[in-house]
Amino acid sequence: MRVIGSLGVLYYRIRGSLFLGAAQRAMQEARTSGVARCAVIDLAHVPMIDATGIVNIESAVDPLRRAGIPVILAGAKIVSERR
Repeated sequence: MRVIGSLGVLYYRIRGSLFLGAAQRAMQEARTSGVARCAVIDLAHVPMIDATGIVNIESAVDPLRRAGIPVILAGAKIVSERR
């Protein structure tokens, strides 16, 4: 996680299929740091997000949104698998 520039844009890149507590901890840090005015979560390097991953994303993002910090999910791939 890093803050880009003086405008307070929080940038967080996630890599791999796992998306668990790390993102929640980062978003908590962003909320309490007071410097973030906007958060960008980069999902370009996440090959798969299952239902649990979606719940984890919502859990990580919701406190930021409640604090009035806009959140952008960037780079997500849309893949549909039929069985």
